Amino acid sequence: MSRQKTKTDDIRREHYFTKMIENAENALREYLQERGGEQTLYVTEYMQRRSYLLE
Repeated sequence: MSRQKTKTDDIRREHYFTKMIENAENALREYLQERGGEQTLYVTEYMQRRSYLLE
């Protein structure tokens, strides 16, 4: 596999996972808005701390 093809594939994967994460964050935000509650800040903070696994 050429370097250019590998780089292109990596960029496509990164874009795919970035969109997937954005969609998950939006779904969570909608869920939390509908549900309300005090744990909203905790869940958001927890997800932000866990995001290092995706980097």
